Amino acid sequence: MSVNKLIAAIVGTVLFTLQGALTDGGVNVEESVTIGAAVLAAFGAWLVPNTPALATAKTWVNAVVLGA
Repeated sequence: MSVNKLIAAIVGTVLFTLQGALTDGGVNVEESVTIGAAVLAAFGAWLVPNTPALATAKTWVNAVVLGA
C-alpha cells in the first residue's frame, strides 16, 4: 500500500512536469522550483503513514515543503 502511494505521487509529479514543459516548450526556473517542491511533497506524503494519530502530519509536511 505504501509503495502504491509513492508511485501515484511520482506519476502525478511527472504529469505535472510534462504539463509545464509542453505549455511553453520548456521548463524554466520557476517551473523547476515548483517541480522540486512537488517531488519533495510526494516524498513527504509517502513518508508519513496514514493513521488517525497523524491526521494533520501530512498537511504540516506539505506546508513546510511548499513554504520553503
